[in-house]
Amino acid sequence: MCRILLIVGSDGNEALSLLEALSKASECDPILSKLRGEECSKHDDGWGYALIGFKDGRKISRYYRSTSPIFEDRELEELKRCLNHLDSFSLIAHSRKMSKGEVSIFNTHPFHYSHRGFDLWFAHNGAINDVELAAEMGLSYSEELSDSFYLGNYIYERGILEAFSQAKRFVKEGSAMNTVLIADKPLISVATAYYLAEGDRIDYYRLFMSDSKNKAVFSSSICEYIDLGYEELRNGSGVILSLKNSEINSKIFEI
Repeated sequence: MCRILLIVGSDGNEALSLLEALSKASECDPILSKLRGEECSKHDDGWGYALIGFKDGRKISRYYRSTSPIFEDRELEELKRCLNHLDSFSLIAHSRKMSKGEVSIFNTHPFHYSHRGFDLWFAHNGAINDVELAAEMGLSYSEELSDSFYLGNYIYERGILEAFSQAKRFVKEGSAMNTVLIADKPLISVATAYYLAEGDRIDYYRLFMSDSKNKAVFSSSICEYIDLGYEELRNGSGVILSLKNSEINSKIFEI
């Protein structure tokens, strides 16, 4: 159980407000609290982000993971300062509530893959049958590893868009394959909404999109802390975002 965020654009202030909302939703998630019957449920098993940015025609990247919760980590302020100095950027961020694998840097999202000659950063909310997934890929299985690590490797190896439609058969009942990723070469950002939840759990897994100065995709709990217009990213679909000459292009695809 995690919260995810993707932002593509050039407006630093709007990005800062979404990051602050992610932090607040991680410190006290009203939707998860309702599901669990708790006063204030937290996503406090680590957080991380991946950023590709441009400044004066130069390209920069930042990749960070910590087992500290986002709402206690000073790195969040460093990220905000960085965004305010960029001309444009693509960012994904993830706040973890551990459901599989130990709390460790390795199991903290986003995961990074680069062995095929291009970089991919990947974050996931949901639960996957990782035993079957590892077996199909010919990988050794470990209970200490997050199921999301196996899923990200599958997406990287099998081709981003094609792999999502194949990977959905590994989603566990009542859970999801909600993801955000950045792939470089060419630079694209992708978010997917795919969940098999029922009842009150549907609200937890819903993803939403804002289309203001930036384009963003984010977990439902973040909506409680923002002042932006948004619409749902339909279950069973994904969106590809690309940024060229300060213009954001978007394309919806089916999973």
